[in-house]
Amino acid sequence: MCRIDVNVPRDDVESLNELINEEMSSGKVKTEDGKEMDVQLDKCQVINNIISDSVYGINPLVNVLDLCLSLVFEYLESFITTSTEVELDSFFESMFSSFETEVLPSFGVNHVQFIYFYLVSQQPSYVQKLLEFLWKRVLNVNTAAVYRVQCMAYIAGILSRANYVSVK
Repeated sequence: MCRIDVNVPRDDVESLNELINEEMSSGKVKTEDGKEMDVQLDKCQVINNIISDSVYGINPLVNVLDLCLSLVFEYLESFITTSTEVELDSFFESMFSSFETEVLPSFGVNHVQFIYFYLVSQQPSYVQKLLEFLWKRVLNVNTAAVYRVQCMAYIAGILSRANYVSVK
């Protein structure tokens, strides 16, 4: 998913969001003969219609990324509600290692990191572990400067946006 996220232009994602909002608010869909018809569509149907319509020129990877992220968040919701604390801790550790090996070294990731931010929002100790890990990378002079800047950006993003982070 990281590779897809990096290769999807941000402009395409923003354009798709605007088109989705327009389509969802209008409630009208063009038929093959050019007429407009009132229908109730869900978000997935609207996205598929927009992507399949070549007039808009939206990158098809936007749809793939959206569907993958939706599936991951649905899985996380069900896993978190049905798992024990020990299972969650084990899952967090494995996700944390994938964050370190896949997301952190990737430049230009716009969406995938929010999977990890959502996961750490489930328990304050996870936030603490992630922030400590990132801060240690920032302070380590043996870490490449690019990674240190990336870690600092993630710290800034978490601290400025996450309402689940305590001031203490």
